[in-house]
Amino acid sequence: MRFEYYHGTSNLFLKSIKENGLGAINPTFDNQTLELLKYLYGVCENSLFSCSEYDISTRETILAMIKQTSLITKVNGNVTKFNFRHKNIYVSLSEFKAVIYASTNKYGSEVLQQCVKLYELLIKHNVSFEIPSEINFYNIQNIEKKSLKPILVKITHIDDDNLIKENDFTSASEFLCALRENYHLLDEKQKYSNFQYMNFEILNPISPNFLEFYEIDFMGNLKDKNLNYKLKRML
Repeated sequence: MRFEYYHGTSNLFLKSIKENGLGAINPTFDNQTLELLKYLYGVCENSLFSCSEYDISTRETILAMIKQTSLITKVNGNVTKFNFRHKNIYVSLSEFKAVIYASTNKYGSEVLQQCVKLYELLIKHNVSFEIPSEINFYNIQNIEKKSLKPILVKITHIDDDNLIKENDFTSASEFLCALRENYHLLDEKQKYSNFQYMNFEILNPISPNFLEFYEIDFMGNLKDKNLNYKLKRML
């Protein structure tokens, strides 16, 4: 059987994905977003170190992104591992997981989201700085003027050997083979819950021929456990 995969993003990247495919352009590196984060982090470290809004949690998250590593922390008393490696683009077997990412990352990129957060914090506290033009691909000072919408990308085909597992960065082929063998044993509830933890990096870009695009209209929020959404196919 052939699995379908999902990727959550925003319409900020829609044109690029439609033209080049998913993963052909990595905004974190190709568009200098990580360099922008490094710059803003440095300004914050020099100017907002004692600011309560620039707290330890924020700094640890940003530093993990800069180092492109994982961060192990406690969330509501539970130890949780966050993956902040962005070498490749991620896809999930869970539509819901991708929708959650798109609805909680307004800009379609968690690195860019942190850049905007730091930029707004610096502006709020009247810190003087000037972003070098070569790392300001998205013109961050005007990004709020853009009409941003969450987008779901559905991938109708990916070869197994083009995927590695998110949790240990090993080939996904053996895991996916075992999943196919046991797929008939899973009921819909098990698929819904288990697939949210089945996320993968793509090693090579996915052709636009294998991509479908949907605008996400979501209501409620994840925190209150009342998130609902509708998908509208985009041409």
